[in-house]
Amino acid sequence: MDVDADSPLQHTVTPTGVLMLTRARDTGRSIARAPVLIDFDELGIARGGLLETALLATECPIGRATLNCLRRVLNLAPLPLKLTQLLGTKIHELGSADILEIFGLIEDVLARRNTKSLYTDSVNARSILKNCNLPLKDNRYISNFKFSSRFPIPPRGVISLWSEFHVPDSTDADLRTPISQQDFNSIEERNKNAYKKIEKTKALLISKCKETLDAHESLVRLLLETKYRNAPALDKRSKKSLERGNIPCMKKEVYEKMTEEDRLWIICDAIERFQIYNNLTARTLRLSGITALYPLVATTKSSHELLAAALSDYYLPRLAVTACSILLTLESTWNADTLYSLTRADIQTTKSGFHLTGLKGRGNQPQDFKLEQDDSLEAELEILARESEDVEITDSEAVRALKLLLANQERIKIFTEIEKAHLFSSLRLGKHSESIFVYAVQDTAILEFCKHHNLPRLSLKDIRTIGAHAAYLRPNGGIHLANALLRHRSLATTSDYLRSSIINALCDANILRFMKKLQASILFSCGREDILISKNISNDFIDKDLLFPISPFQSEGEQSLIDKWLDASGEMKLEIGVIEIHHCAAQYAFYRDNFGELSTASPERFIKRHLPRIVTCVALRNVIRGSTHSALLMQLEEKYREPWPFVANPLNG
Repeated sequence: MDVDADSPLQHTVTPTGVLMLTRARDTGRSIARAPVLIDFDELGIARGGLLETALLATECPIGRATLNCLRRVLNLAPLPLKLTQLLGTKIHELGSADILEIFGLIEDVLARRNTKSLYTDSVNARSILKNCNLPLKDNRYISNFKFSSRFPIPPRGVISLWSEFHVPDSTDADLRTPISQQDFNSIEERNKNAYKKIEKTKALLISKCKETLDAHESLVRLLLETKYRNAPALDKRSKKSLERGNIPCMKKEVYEKMTEEDRLWIICDAIERFQIYNNLTARTLRLSGITALYPLVATTKSSHELLAAALSDYYLPRLAVTACSILLTLESTWNADTLYSLTRADIQTTKSGFHLTGLKGRGNQPQDFKLEQDDSLEAELEILARESEDVEITDSEAVRALKLLLANQERIKIFTEIEKAHLFSSLRLGKHSESIFVYAVQDTAILEFCKHHNLPRLSLKDIRTIGAHAAYLRPNGGIHLANALLRHRSLATTSDYLRSSIINALCDANILRFMKKLQASILFSCGREDILISKNISNDFIDKDLLFPISPFQSEGEQSLIDKWLDASGEMKLEIGVIEIHHCAAQYAFYRDNFGELSTASPERFIKRHLPRIVTCVALRNVIRGSTHSALLMQLEEKYREPWPFVANPLNG
């Protein structure tokens, strides 16, 4: 059942302990799990103490994974005597030192386990104790305690952002380059390139889904044709073996010499004769080497996946179900929990197609969209209608996907008598399952789909964003169009959504372009055209106006006053004011601190560019110090370096 966030359920006190109601997350929904008993008598912990108070104060139902972290500690017998005593002590009798000691003892117990999740287990186990809402004897609350774990924080895995989606070996240049690494000359060009990439990404995903569904329908035709063929020629022993249903007992050399078509006939015959389509454990089949099944399996060595493919004329294989999920997500831009809430009753057939109603995970609000059967792939959303919950989409592949899912559900009902199979059900691939069908964790299935088609890693959440990003960047699009597509209540929510995804990628593209221009401009300014050539850096990135001018108080491209005065052989009147004094102090401080590095880094450049400025700066400083502005100069020099060191300096004199 689904768990309501506002459920009045409570954990139960039993004669021996506390019965904890638990839940687990499954594609956005909270599913109730079997209750777990924390047996105080078995643990040797007194009742009414810290542990019992904390357990009863936790949210109900509590996450199964979080509770299991505490159970791992409690089940690692023998527990330290001090820990059992403190956990059974009443809250008002405990002090701050006791709480820190409990946290330390928890980590002592966890240290016995040789796993990589020690840090996570410690944090989650302590988090349950922090639920106590009663003060300690020193009036402190456990929730306010800080504790540094002795276990190393596990490194975070590489997060594959959708904005970095690219196919390195693609023949399309747009698909080879992530959005954040594109080249552009204007904001308009940047957005246009990003929109083009998003549309090509969507087209690529649709083509891979279509390829999967085409392979499924092709395999179904092959299986049906095979079942109507005559039996292959076999020796007497093999015929008797097949009649008894002992397919593995056929002579290995005979079976291996058979053509793939004949081996497939044997498989199909066994499926029909022993009704393997509703009893997966009835017979063992030799499925390896039948390449006709490979387009519908993620792992060609998996007998479970090969069997699911061999039953394609009965049920949709997992890859095909995943392709249908992706197609419907691309068009509806629904969250995973909304999409997977669909039942047969939520799908209404209309004159032009289908009308679907899903439930949003938060608040159970209904979400609608329409699938039109005959229209082309073009879904224009009116900005003025963005408050409407009805959004019309059109795509033949999405219609095809929905029809396949409905037909699959109907076949499950016919051949297995399962009345209410999930719309996105597929044959179980694991060994431990109570049901012949499972509603797989879709993100895992999508990773298998990406691996099968040599695509970068994606999640259903990433796929959902494609439509929103396209709406934001398309011509005449924008945040209002994205808001209508995502069905957010406010533009602020849509703004945060876009800022956390596509806008980050666009800003990264801005920064990368600026750094490329800065690199090219610096190398050109330093006369290192050889590096520009060796690194294949285009001259288009050179921007002479990007670097700081000689003086920040002058206009770009203007010759400095000192240069003009020198060109005039001293005949020009040179006025020194407050601005020039500021500049002199700043330039003097710069050369004083960097003299050694500048003179050794590039002696040729130092003599040509810096030495004349150093001489002029020192001379001008001496003139100012001998004038009535000496006090101002000293104040500025103290500002740049306090206290001012009057020591021998290569710039003096």
